[in-house]
Amino acid sequence: MMEPRLESSKKWTSLPEELIEQVKSVLVETFDKEAKKGEFVVAGRIYPEELIVRIGYIEEGRITQANGEVSITYNPKKDNIHKLIGTAVDCAGGLIEIYFENPEEDFPREWQEHTFDKQQVFLKFTTVNDELEKKADEILGQIDLDALVKGEDVEIEIDAIKDMLGISDEDDSQGSNH
Repeated sequence: MMEPRLESSKKWTSLPEELIEQVKSVLVETFDKEAKKGEFVVAGRIYPEELIVRIGYIEEGRITQANGEVSITYNPKKDNIHKLIGTAVDCAGGLIEIYFENPEEDFPREWQEHTFDKQQVFLKFTTVNDELEKKADEILGQIDLDALVKGEDVEIEIDAIKDMLGISDEDDSQGSNH
């Protein structure tokens, strides 16, 4: 499970599934040798003031998943969330690339501040296995698989996140995937 860096990050929505699949495709192309031996995992959460992206890799037959995680604080009224998602994906992908080159690298295990393309980002490396965590949560009945927004349910936050992603209520009623 991804843990937010900011204490104020309570309500969130996942990155759109279409975007997650696009990122996975790029990772498979870029790291074709590793893709043959394992699987890439991409996840992200959009909070009202924080974006978190995780790119993970799990080698076949292993339990430990290598994850590059990125957190970016943003202002929803000023910042372009699509651009920030791209920056976060680039940074998380960079951590995974370093992992492939040197798995023994001394990665930060807590959020560590960096600057990337003039953007303040926070990076960390984790070994949480998303699939095992998800299964454990399902067994314990701690998740609502149908919920779009997790955490405290506030309509204003849902509308703000939809607005940032360019999703309208009309799109939702027509069943569009974003």
